[in-house]
Amino acid sequence: LLWLGWRWRKIPVTVTDDSCIPSTRVSVIIAARNESNSICHVLSDVLSQDYPRGLLEVILIDDHSEDETIELARAIDDGRLKVFALPAGAHGKKASLEYAIKNATGKLLLFTDADCRIGVSWAKKMALVYEQSQYRLLVGPVVYSAGHSRIERFQSLDAAGMMGLTGAGIESGLFYLGNGANLAYERQLFEELGGFASHAATPSGDDVLLIMEAAQSDDSQIGFVKHSDAVVRTNPMKTWSGMLNQRLRWASKSAYYQWSGLFFVQALAFLACAAVAVNIALVPFVGKPAAIGALFSLLVKSMSDYKWLRLTTGTFGQGDNLRGFSISEALHLSTILSVGLMTIMRSPWSWKGRSGFVGRL
Repeated sequence: LLWLGWRWRKIPVTVTDDSCIPSTRVSVIIAARNESNSICHVLSDVLSQDYPRGLLEVILIDDHSEDETIELARAIDDGRLKVFALPAGAHGKKASLEYAIKNATGKLLLFTDADCRIGVSWAKKMALVYEQSQYRLLVGPVVYSAGHSRIERFQSLDAAGMMGLTGAGIESGLFYLGNGANLAYERQLFEELGGFASHAATPSGDDVLLIMEAAQSDDSQIGFVKHSDAVVRTNPMKTWSGMLNQRLRWASKSAYYQWSGLFFVQALAFLACAAVAVNIALVPFVGKPAAIGALFSLLVKSMSDYKWLRLTTGTFGQGDNLRGFSISEALHLSTILSVGLMTIMRSPWSWKGRSGFVGRL
């Protein structure tokens, strides 16, 4: 974590000449399934961007929603908005994105999720970074909105830590992460990489696995946008079971990871938590040495996590989430161990009426 903090500090705040008017035609693509509660909010956000009207199109692709998502989207009267229904026989986010990309006219593709909220200058900042740099793929920061419950506050902290990890990995070139809720890349790059063909078997990974393929091709074409204008906000899960389901779905793509550095980071996080749990379990049998080991492991982990999260939450203006840190630390310990063990056992997950298993299908 000290190393990650050093790398995170090395990433400068992304500077662009904001007096320039973007000249790139962009397509904002949103895949949605059963998002009637949030779809109008995100579409309002993207249609309110301070981007030249003639250079912005918004594509909403509906993945067989069972609610009023597509009807609500089609009711919006704006010529820049195109609403498509995914054809019968195709399903899933990757199929939705591929269909949308085929119908997109933009040179630069911007991606976000249907449950996100976006600032008015998001598209402009991403496009200016693209125009004023050598990057063909941009990873933007995703943070969780502040929640009121302990489980929501924990997820907000965890997301800030993950964004720091994402930026540090890209800056160092040792591993590559990203979130499909805030991603931009050239349409031509997507075609050069063959789309999602190499990892079509896993329902997740439209973001990370594509980024990894781009890095294998040429890691100098990938950049992290560290700026408040580029932040996308989403909501944390409200229940423990919902959060576990979400993380198991994320873990389903881990079998396709290509970078040993990322495996090392994941393994180290799991072992740090396991060290605490194993020592606690040994207390009845070993006594004082195990108790000392458990306390030492927990203190080292907690102090390191707090220092790291104070740095990353400060960047995103979320320092208030550190209140009640001890409870969030306990939840982090439980979550890492639970998801790690469930991943090893290839546990099932379910998401919006779809299901699968962790690991290769």
